[in-house]
Amino acid sequence: MIKPEVDTEFHNLKPYDKGDVMQTIKYFLILALLDPPSLQAQQAAWELVRENFWGKIAIDPTNPDIIYVSPGNVEQWGLHKSTDGGTTWVYYAAGYEGIGAEGIVIDPNNPQRLWIYGGSFKGVARSENGGMTAIRADTGIVFDHHGYSVRAFAYDSGRHILYAGTYSAINGIYRSFDGGRRWEEVYGFAQGLAFDPVFLLLEEDSGWVYCGTAGQGIWRSKNFGVTWTLLHPAVLARQPVAFIAKVPDSRTLYAVGGLGKIFKSYDLGENWIKISTATTDSSELTGGLSISSLDTNYIYVGARAHGVVSFRGGFLMSRDGGKNWELYHKGLPQYELFRYSTQSLLQTPDSRHIYMSLFAGPQLVIFKLSQALLTSVDERSSYSPPHKFILLQNYPNPFNSQTRIDFTIASKSSVSLNVYSIFGENIVTLTQGQKEAGNHFIIWNGKNSKGGDVSSGVYIIRLQARQEVLIRKMLLIR
Repeated sequence: MIKPEVDTEFHNLKPYDKGDVMQTIKYFLILALLDPPSLQAQQAAWELVRENFWGKIAIDPTNPDIIYVSPGNVEQWGLHKSTDGGTTWVYYAAGYEGIGAEGIVIDPNNPQRLWIYGGSFKGVARSENGGMTAIRADTGIVFDHHGYSVRAFAYDSGRHILYAGTYSAINGIYRSFDGGRRWEEVYGFAQGLAFDPVFLLLEEDSGWVYCGTAGQGIWRSKNFGVTWTLLHPAVLARQPVAFIAKVPDSRTLYAVGGLGKIFKSYDLGENWIKISTATTDSSELTGGLSISSLDTNYIYVGARAHGVVSFRGGFLMSRDGGKNWELYHKGLPQYELFRYSTQSLLQTPDSRHIYMSLFAGPQLVIFKLSQALLTSVDERSSYSPPHKFILLQNYPNPFNSQTRIDFTIASKSSVSLNVYSIFGENIVTLTQGQKEAGNHFIIWNGKNSKGGDVSSGVYIIRLQARQEVLIRKMLLIR
């Protein structure tokens, strides 16, 4: 039986502003009135969201219907936004000139604030109004005549530190403490910078910064970008690493890049192993890396085609923690696989969908895929009994009146679902007793066992079925 990794620590949750919490609560209250869909008779397939368009995607962490896309090339700067899950779109251009080719980062503490980075001879723009307008936010970053600009970007939301990596003849790592208004170079040519940064990952608990490079493996800084160390050079030296991802509430990291190689570390990067080489003949795993929030054994990678038939792109999926990989193109246009070139890949904050933008033959397209169906159905059969023990993250999170908690059990079991304070006090028992195998959900109204409203703060969801226990954290804001 495949099991997801289990949350074991409770102190990592970061606060959010209220923002659009009420809108997401309304959305899930409507869902709560419906019976959970039967997953066994369905199969996951990609659904078209938008044609003749692609780019890097970002999704509001408090509302899965708010989607941003920055254009996929430097000639089309600006930002496209949808507030209805991709049905309709608005284009914003004010303040974005020359910026918008590489990516978007949203402030989880204030989703109205976002940074758009990359583009020809440009660096970073910041928006304080949900993308409607932007201003330049790259004072202090040095650009050269090659115009590669800012290619790597990360935000430490707990410490309010921005990091940017420039990929050009003048490589550098820059840091900002004021939201990007001013930057300082903390590591660069003068300090002997020996790598070409293309991706930055922030480990929020420690504040460590990881850097994937164009051909020099993975580097890590433990002092907020001032000095860097090459990690496990015997395995990763001279390897291109396009994306790094961390399994939530664990010490496990994944890394992918060129040459179709997938690396894994169980100790926050101290030691790495090459767990596999993608069997799809793709040479460019540079379209995205994501770990399923439903079952962490499911790893998703976006691959870019290399222009020849033997180097195929598209959506790659592993069901066993990265050991084996398969192309998953159910529902996509039936062009030759070598023409699928993924630009962006990510999950929605409610864990329900995966979004992918790609070049597919003659089309520029954005698709979405139901992650719940993908991780709940054996594609070889029209019926597959539940075989996982899963506790999803509550949604919305944070919340201020009600929240929905979804879970799955593999067989008929005695189940208990409890809410605890961070001090271990049992606040309320949401359900206890026999449950049939399958998918279930509970709505918690923010009240204790006596019917009184609990105060704002971090709370723990604990699900137990037989001898197995899963834990999630949630934040209540009154």
